Amino acid sequence: ADAVASFDKVAGAQGVAPETRMEAYLSAATASVEIGDRQAIDEALAYANKGVRMDRTHQPGQLLLASILMKTESPVDREKALEILTAVTRSDVDVTLASRAYTLMGLAYMENGEYRRAQRSFRSALDLDPSNTEAGRNERIARNSYEQNL
Repeated sequence: ADAVASFDKVAGAQGVAPETRMEAYLSAATASVEIGDRQAIDEALAYANKGVRMDRTHQPGQLLLASILMKTESPVDREKALEILTAVTRSDVDVTLASRAYTLMGLAYMENGEYRRAQRSFRSALDLDPSNTEAGRNERIARNSYEQNL
């Protein structure tokens, strides 16, 4: 909570450079997510939206926003997250960021019960970054879930 307040203070200060303000909002979002309760997730979403609105091309901010949307457990927010993640994967980003985006997409598809799509997303993540253990673990889970639901 102290970290969130500190970042919020920086974001609201007079004369702060826009990039610093954006980073403060995104850091406040990250700190809020770590608190983990529903109110903190809502606050994280508000901070992430403020940060992303300042620079819509900031891909790490987009990934943060998508991951927070997925934590709300709302199907509508999950679809918004998938839209954001699809845009990130279609843009010119480094492989680590793209692999993370595909991993998040896979998690969203698994939550939707779309295990084949989840497998494809995790496979794309692994093709980009073979060391992505989260994608590897979840690809196996998605495959097993698909086979169990045949």
